[in-house]
Amino acid sequence: MSSVWKFFKKEDNNNDSASCNLCGKSYKTCGNTTNLATHLKNRHHFAYLQMMKMPSSLKTTKSSEETEDAAAVDLNNSNLSLPSTSTGYKNSQQSQEDVTVNPAEMVYHEAKKRKQSTLVACLERGSSFEEGGQKHSEITQALIYMICKDNLPLSCVEKKKACKNLCAQHALFINCLPEKRSFLVLTVHFIDNVKGSPILQNVSLCAQKLTQAHSGQYIKECWEEICEEFHIDKNKIVAITTDGGANIVAAVRLFLGNDRRISCMAHCLNLIVDGVLKENHAFSALCDHVKSIVTYFKQSVNAMDQLRSEQEVSGMQEGEVLTLTQAVTTRWNSCFDMLKRFTTLFCTSSKILATKSQTSRNTPDMVATCQLNIIRDIVAILGPFKEATKEISGANYVTSSLAIPVTNLIRQAVETLSPSTSLGLIVKEALLKKVQERLVPLQENSYLSAATILDPRFKKIHFNSPIAVSHAIAKNSNDIRSEHRRRGQLSPDLRTIQIGKAQEKTES
Repeated sequence: MSSVWKFFKKEDNNNDSASCNLCGKSYKTCGNTTNLATHLKNRHHFAYLQMMKMPSSLKTTKSSEETEDAAAVDLNNSNLSLPSTSTGYKNSQQSQEDVTVNPAEMVYHEAKKRKQSTLVACLERGSSFEEGGQKHSEITQALIYMICKDNLPLSCVEKKKACKNLCAQHALFINCLPEKRSFLVLTVHFIDNVKGSPILQNVSLCAQKLTQAHSGQYIKECWEEICEEFHIDKNKIVAITTDGGANIVAAVRLFLGNDRRISCMAHCLNLIVDGVLKENHAFSALCDHVKSIVTYFKQSVNAMDQLRSEQEVSGMQEGEVLTLTQAVTTRWNSCFDMLKRFTTLFCTSSKILATKSQTSRNTPDMVATCQLNIIRDIVAILGPFKEATKEISGANYVTSSLAIPVTNLIRQAVETLSPSTSLGLIVKEALLKKVQERLVPLQENSYLSAATILDPRFKKIHFNSPIAVSHAIAKNSNDIRSEHRRRGQLSPDLRTIQIGKAQEKTES
């Protein structure tokens, strides 16, 4: 008997047809199993792979009634596994035993052992939500169980308010993409309880096209439409993280009121570095010179091949060979990456340019030694900003408590540097001034200061203002008391005060 019958059963009213145990579709057999195997291969690829591993001849040991009972879906099972059938087979070591085959579960355990998904798994995952797919069956069974268990109407799955109470509080991240077409991107961050443990989640709700002038009133109306569409209560929005654009700041004020906006620190870091480097014309000219050298290597196949060959001759492996990196205006820290890679490959690229200049007039001039010293000073100064941007840009962990400590650490790291060139000293002082203007005031933000105080790694270590510390502690205390009152409980301080007053009355 063909192993394909593990996944099909003959219909009672028509012996020439068989129905799929996975999706219920009926196919004609006509005395063979070609149509059935083709269906498994096209619609249930994991089941098809499992079928190919089975013995070609199987003996049925249970009646059709038992087979139908085994194929029924157990809605009380938390795993909501797909239907399965039970048969027996004989091998060389065992006489005969019952085997339960669940293709989706078997393939799931096999895929779970692999750290990297196979190409077949990736393709199957994309179609698993279609009708007849594994995810489609799991979701359908879960909805059926919910409707039956809670005695709900069938129309409950069509209601948009089903997602209204998914989480208690949200934090929004707003970004405008002013390309040829402007879009407003809104990302919501919330804490979800997965198996009893809180996990930080983030979801990009939409990228809405902006059709009018980007005024604060228009952006505020767009936010209201998005929140209404996804049934997000404004009272559950803790704060909104945006850049420092005047229209965005005005939109937050109109949408939530004052003191509900958090400045994006990564954006502030990028503005600080770009502003200082553009204000210094001597350094801008030096960056343009390095860009021309990098462009030459990018456009010359022979020069790039020679750059790789020189590194391989020196003992580097194929995967360790480096190439020059080009700076892109819209990419954060790309100028730092270009200069750092240029200093690493300076000797090799100088040798290649010296050789190419003998046969070509289009070869750019190499930077002088004094210019190379300036580049090395700038790379050392910009290093802390690169690390801070990388640390503060995490999406899967809380970064609000990092803003104030990172600001203090950046300032300390830059202050300890001793550039050997006059231009390096100028850039250092300019960066420290910008940090004082843009980043130090972040400790006045109530949300960032409260998060830092509550983080056991930092507490009050990185604060420079005692007033900011006292305000943060007062805010946390008020929030704790408010939460106790909301739950009908007294805070420990108030309970101690009331106990003390009661004892005084008793003694008197």
